[in-house]
Amino acid sequence: MPDGYGWDAFFGLRPYPELEEATRVYRYDAVFVLDALDDFDSEDDLVWAKEREIRRVHELIVQGYYDAGYKPIFVPADEPRRRIDFILAQLPVPAV
Repeated sequence: MPDGYGWDAFFGLRPYPELEEATRVYRYDAVFVLDALDDFDSEDDLVWAKEREIRRVHELIVQGYYDAGYKPIFVPADEPRRRIDFILAQLPVPAV
């Protein structure tokens, strides 16, 4: 949900009350931010924004998580399996 803070900021809007309330009520245990890959080019993707805009939205979304009280864990750009291993290593082990 805090992604909405970033999108609102990108379009010059303030977060709407329903978003703020939902962000207070529904909390994530952890937030992972995947660093961007080298490029956004793909034969199958439709990219509606320029790379500069995509990077700005990413920055605003990350800031939204900080504003909502989260400490994002940044996942480095890497092969998918290594990203998965990194994420799994960051998850807390449940106490029994």
